[in-house]
Amino acid sequence: MDELFANVYYYSENDQHFAALGEAYHILNLLRKQHQEELRHRLTEAEKYVQHAVKLIHTNYQNPAFSVEFLAEKVQIERSYLFRLFKKHLNISPKTYLVQTRLNKSTELLRKSSNSIEEIAYLVGFISASHFSRQFSKNKGMSPSAYRSSFFANRR
Repeated sequence: MDELFANVYYYSENDQHFAALGEAYHILNLLRKQHQEELRHRLTEAEKYVQHAVKLIHTNYQNPAFSVEFLAEKVQIERSYLFRLFKKHLNISPKTYLVQTRLNKSTELLRKSSNSIEEIAYLVGFISASHFSRQFSKNKGMSPSAYRSSFFANRR
């Protein structure tokens, strides 16, 4: 860009006005391309809220007190608006996203650790092992212990 501006100045000083004008158009074209690129990658305010909320979920899912109400408060928007944004952009509610994040982390722990199922439930933010087991079974189609057993049976 600096070179283009220098060329415009040089051509103008040497009475080569059409050459200067050509360089000026080159500058305008580059600025237009840059602006289009920025527009393509720019997040809307709504997308920024969702992105911030998702980051908060991934850093706080282990906390059993972490809730959608707390999340909305941290993102600084109404809970109902957060719900609409999640449904629009992720096709899922914030609560379901939080539960799925916890369950995905629990499957990782079931495969990679020797922690008990009760310990894993607490490590991923569930208040009780029974609630964890019900949610796991509902979402994964099998109990946490069956999942762990099937994972280790398939490795042999």
